[in-house]
Amino acid sequence: MTRTRRSCSVSTRSTVSHPTDGGDGCTVLVLPPELLEEALGSIAGRQVGVRPVDHLAVCLVTRVLRHPAADQLDAEDAALLLLSSLSRAFAEQATDEGSCLGPAQRLRVEQARALLASSPAARWDLRTVGRAVRCSPFHLAREFRAATGETISRYLLRLRLGAAVERLAEGERDIAALAIDIGFAHHSHFSARFRKAFGITPTQARDMLTKRKLDEFRAVVAGVPST
Repeated sequence: MTRTRRSCSVSTRSTVSHPTDGGDGCTVLVLPPELLEEALGSIAGRQVGVRPVDHLAVCLVTRVLRHPAADQLDAEDAALLLLSSLSRAFAEQATDEGSCLGPAQRLRVEQARALLASSPAARWDLRTVGRAVRCSPFHLAREFRAATGETISRYLLRLRLGAAVERLAEGERDIAALAIDIGFAHHSHFSARFRKAFGITPTQARDMLTKRKLDEFRAVVAGVPST
């Protein structure tokens, strides 16, 4: 665990319970309540989904914290940059659509999410996912959006972009192979979706992540829309 003495503490790559085999590599950010309130307002009982840019922030911040030359100020600066990125997700207006779903419907949505997360590179379609969770494609699409605030296709895109960020952070150089590996039809399709989500190319993201360029990431956070 990497700790900052005053502002926050960050634990990287913990293993926790997960619906799929092997657990889940996580980053846990622990912040003083007063800092959370100042940055996000009241978040009691609230859950939000991370945007692709938030995943990029997590990868960048954890690499800063792991670097042997990182000092106290580097750690605090990186953690607060991540908090700044996450604040947009918490600032979005919550929808009440999900309140009309019953426990069985919510469970079905969670089963669909776990299924997609188990193999985001697969060529999914609504009929296949619906059959797996015993639901018609129409009702599954409606329930998924009501519960999560996004479509199934957008959720799958987030999973794929998250996988891409992880690979780029490790220094992946073959962008064409990466695109195919994570489920995109071809290099140009992947690059276009990546640039739309982050405002930078996959190559620029790799350079920023591997060289831990916090100042460049601030510009990315400022330029990416909250939706």
